[in-house]
Amino acid sequence: MNDPSAYDTVFNPQFTFQMNDGIYDAQELGVLHLSALVPATNESIESLFYGSLIKMFSALDQTELNPIVSFPVANRQSNDFQVFVSEALSDIPAKVIWLDDVMVRLVVNESIILINDLVEDTSIVGVLDQSFLGLAVS
Repeated sequence: MNDPSAYDTVFNPQFTFQMNDGIYDAQELGVLHLSALVPATNESIESLFYGSLIKMFSALDQTELNPIVSFPVANRQSNDFQVFVSEALSDIPAKVIWLDDVMVRLVVNESIILINDLVEDTSIVGVLDQSFLGLAVS
C-alpha cells in the first residue's frame, strides 16, 4: 500500500447495504460460516481481522505453515489451496507453538498481503474473504 491513510478504508463499509442496519452479517463480511452479527464499526472489523489472523496462526505448526506461506498469492483463491488450508486448520495443536515475536511477524506479513489486496480490488465485498483468513473465523 503506497498510501498509509488507505489503511483505515480497509475497515470501512465498502457498499451502502453494509451500513443499512448498523451490523455486518456473514455475507457482508465475506465469511459465510460466521454465525455472529458484528457491529458495523471500523474497530469491530479491525479486531475481528487481527483476532482471526492470530487464531489461524495459533492453529498451525511450522510444517503446516511452510507450504501455506510459500503458496503463490495469486492462487490463494483456488479450491486446492482452500482445501489444503482447511485441513491444516482442522488439526489444532494443544498449545500455541509460536514465540510472541514470531506470531507478530506472521500476523504483520499476512496483514500486508490482505490489506494490499483489499485496497487494490474494489470488487471485494467482505473484508475477511481474501486469502485463508475467512477459514479461521468461527
